[in-house]
Amino acid sequence: MGASQEIFDQIQISLRSEDSISGEAFRAWTSNNDIQVLGAAMILLMHAHARITPEFSGREQLEFSLRYYRRCLEDNPPQDGDYAECRYLAGYSLTGWYKHARHTDPVPAEVVEGIREMLRDVYLRGDAALKLAVVHSALEHLFEDPVIVQDFEEWQRDERLRAAYDEAYAYGSTIVDVMKAHPPHE
Repeated sequence: MGASQEIFDQIQISLRSEDSISGEAFRAWTSNNDIQVLGAAMILLMHAHARITPEFSGREQLEFSLRYYRRCLEDNPPQDGDYAECRYLAGYSLTGWYKHARHTDPVPAEVVEGIREMLRDVYLRGDAALKLAVVHSALEHLFEDPVIVQDFEEWQRDERLRAAYDEAYAYGSTIVDVMKAHPPHE
């Protein structure tokens, strides 16, 4: 049995248990290079973060989550993998995280700024396929919310990012218009 399989087994046991999770072991898992191990650790963090002792701090959660989603966007793990998200699912997960954070009172600036900066960096460093994924999986869905569009005004002013901003804005504003024209039935 390989080291990664042993980690997956330990994480599965932790998910099924109500026992505390060793913070030392969890930190080792989040430092692993295997994208599938990182995906499994992310699942565990989402479902059992309160059981990690000593606590996995908010700062640690942010750093790990941003590193995990960056790896998913850049590496594009296969969709049939057991734990890690492909780049499009990762982008959509980032969208949900950003929207949730953005509409929290008070807004956790460190989170929204961290996600924005990571998306910016991934987009600027990415090839055409990765740039397209950032726009289609994250920006377009973020731009469905006019409040969030304002958060990305820097992209509109930066000529390296403007095309992404314009494409996402066109999609997001179309969705907003459609929703206004066709409100849900009550």
